[in-house]
Amino acid sequence: MAAKVKVANFDEAVQEIRRRVTASKNFDARVRFTFDDGKTYLVDGHTTPPSFDEGGTNNEDVTLTMGSDIFIKITNGELIAPVAMATGKVKAKGNLMKAMSLSKVLD
Repeated sequence: MAAKVKVANFDEAVQEIRRRVTASKNFDARVRFTFDDGKTYLVDGHTTPPSFDEGGTNNEDVTLTMGSDIFIKITNGELIAPVAMATGKVKAKGNLMKAMSLSKVLD
């Protein structure tokens, strides 16, 4: 696996996760990210290639809510997604197995 890019801000984190998501294979879930500033993004694994776009449908399997600072830490590998969920830094609503399947893309 190639070294992950370190990001400095939220916009860079969005671009890096978009790159990882579109490069991933066999990801069959819709995961909505909701951030503390009100922005929302949808990972759609039902498209080919999978997409990561602002907004999206309301047909997500799970919604993950977090601060943009946590998103940056996860993107940089400073915090792993399952630990962030277990410690309450990321709140999940919906199918948790679908959320966990995304962790291989995030981490």
